[in-house]
Amino acid sequence: FFDLINNEKIVFNRADNFSDKNELLIYSIQFSRALSEDSYFLKRCESLKQSTYISSWSQQPNESFGLWKVYLGGRNPGVAIKTNYKMLMESINSPEFDVFCGKVKYYQPRRGNLSEHIYQFDDHQLIGTKYAGYEYEHEVRLFFRLEESRATTQLVVPIELDVNDLIQKVYLSPWISPWFRDTFNEIVNKLRPNILGKINTSRIDDNG
Repeated sequence: FFDLINNEKIVFNRADNFSDKNELLIYSIQFSRALSEDSYFLKRCESLKQSTYISSWSQQPNESFGLWKVYLGGRNPGVAIKTNYKMLMESINSPEFDVFCGKVKYYQPRRGNLSEHIYQFDDHQLIGTKYAGYEYEHEVRLFFRLEESRATTQLVVPIELDVNDLIQKVYLSPWISPWFRDTFNEIVNKLRPNILGKINTSRIDDNG
């Protein structure tokens, strides 16, 4: 967070660098077509994974106890940024990259009837589809693609943005202690005092 507000850059991760190995559905598809067609489709998916860069957000209307625990690895300090579609897209200042934004659709593979449907997906549909086990995330993702020759050398790509346009509110996790909150506010006040009034403590009170 401090790197974001100080340097005004958002980091995009290459899709094959994600912990979710089902990204782009490569490993959850039950193939039924000819081997040559399956091979082509797998190569297409693999190419997308190695050339697509993603920044993940959640469309949850309110802060989520579950997401706090998942992304912080338990009861740890952390922050969440609240924004909206207009603010998010207008904050990005990068003529070099053609950044898209879309809601992720979640799909449950079923043996025998998946392939005919999945083969018809265009690149953006494949990039915006995840295994149904992740539906709790309610993910919205920013993404763009690079030429494969360039993407092979970059696992992450930072893109410039305007923090003032991006941030609507900042929420501190439920497990931040008073001294941590005070230190956090002091650092924010030095780096970007205009967002100090946007900082909110979590409304969740749970020691579980």
